[in-house]
Amino acid sequence: MRKVIVIGIILASVLGAFTVWKFSAAEGALVKTVVVEQGPVSVFLTVTGKVISGHEVKLTSRVTGQVTEVYVKEGQSVATGKILARLDGREAAAQAGRAEAALKLAQAEVAQVVRSVERLRLLTPAGIEPRQKLEDAEAQLGSAQAKEGVAAADLRLAQVQLTKLNVVAPFDGLVTTNPARVGQWIVPPETLFTLADLGSREIEVKVDADDSASVVAGQEVMVSSDAFPGRQWPERVIRLAPAVEKEEAANIVNVRISLSRAAPSLRLGQQVDVKIRTAAKASTLKVPFGALINKDDKTWVAVIEQGRAKLLPVITGMEDLTHAEILQGLAQGQRVILPEGVTLNEGDRVRVVDGKPLPARH
Repeated sequence: MRKVIVIGIILASVLGAFTVWKFSAAEGALVKTVVVEQGPVSVFLTVTGKVISGHEVKLTSRVTGQVTEVYVKEGQSVATGKILARLDGREAAAQAGRAEAALKLAQAEVAQVVRSVERLRLLTPAGIEPRQKLEDAEAQLGSAQAKEGVAAADLRLAQVQLTKLNVVAPFDGLVTTNPARVGQWIVPPETLFTLADLGSREIEVKVDADDSASVVAGQEVMVSSDAFPGRQWPERVIRLAPAVEKEEAANIVNVRISLSRAAPSLRLGQQVDVKIRTAAKASTLKVPFGALINKDDKTWVAVIEQGRAKLLPVITGMEDLTHAEILQGLAQGQRVILPEGVTLNEGDRVRVVDGKPLPARH
């Protein structure tokens, strides 16, 4: 008896499931629909960039020598003329001292000859000293003065060499790299510091060469940063590099974008996301991506006719982040099905859960 009861329960369950399935199949799959709308469509090229300085220089010493002092650290802001580092100046100082001593000797010689010339100019007219002696003294004065000029030039040169031992900031900026170390032997053009002008910040992005034709100077872009969630601000393309660069297996074009006062406080090197609008239409037919069905190498949408799905071929155009432009196959106001994971075939029964669908148009 127990065995018969169990079999009866199983048969009842199977029969119930079959009845539910048959009823569901007869009623059709539950689907949502959406209206074909007229509106704007914009195409964006999304790339990753970083904040850089449009005015950045690598600083080195102007002479070969050993670093004896480093006065700044990486990340430090400096003013124009700030001494960043100094090289060993003992030899240059000795040469400057020697040049100064030579100048003093030359000046003393000039002073001595001047006194002699002045005396002879008083005595020669009276016949006390011969004119030839005066002429010789005047020639000697010219030679002494020439030597004085050379000595003065040598001193100025030695003093310039002393200034070359200082590595100086050429403008107000931020020290972004500082490989200089005390005791390091420098041979120009080895870099001691990198200095960036914070007043010339820009965004650098690298665009695939094939996409670069749709990017032009003056074009508006939208920028965002993970450091400032939910914030987006407009910037503009400043310039494009005149030549294509090879980066691994890709050909890229370097693009510079403004960083205006509207931007949040971003640091040099910080990563940002840039959306460049490469094409746009102010008004066109469009449907959400979810309404498109790719089948048999064609694009379709499904509409509802007398409770059943009908597949219509469409031709699409531009695509933005959420919608696709419809060039052919639909009209404004039609309702199309959003399959949302449901596999639809021609003639399948469907039931709408978002309201009564409009009839299909042809």
